[in-house]
Amino acid sequence: MKLHPAYQQTFVDDEKYVRLIRGAVERGLVVLLHSGFDAGFPDVVHCTPERAARMLDLVGDAGRAKIVLAHSGANRFPDEVIRRLAGRDVYFDLGYTLGNDDLETTARIIKAHGAERILFATDSPWNDQSEDARRLDALGLSSDEREDIAWRNAARLLGLSESELTASAL
Repeated sequence: MKLHPAYQQTFVDDEKYVRLIRGAVERGLVVLLHSGFDAGFPDVVHCTPERAARMLDLVGDAGRAKIVLAHSGANRFPDEVIRRLAGRDVYFDLGYTLGNDDLETTARIIKAHGAERILFATDSPWNDQSEDARRLDALGLSSDEREDIAWRNAARLLGLSESELTASAL
């Protein structure tokens, strides 16, 4: 389920929003949240790292391994992401930020959070997928880290085995 707090005119740690997120993950859904700055709503950031951390605390164990914070944890807040969210039981996707942040910033976030909790994503039409894939290759990751980010983490999040993925590719 994709949620965009700014479009929905609420903050990610609002009590009603937290109940919605908790209910979704309790039912086995993956919840993807826009996080950080959005150019369409430049005056208010509805999902800051501080608010995202509070939401994770309020969702509690129900959210284990089922919540994804888009845009490397929070677009335009890399230092706060590292301070408040890195290492938490949440995934970050690289949508938009992989193509727009410098590679050093992206590498710092991956190192702080762990490649096993990062998902490859692009934010089409803002970024070109092939260019983002080249940028992922340029991060200097190990082959295991790159494979985790490119597909294994998503497979794990969705409960897919490698054999299921191989069979579906045939």
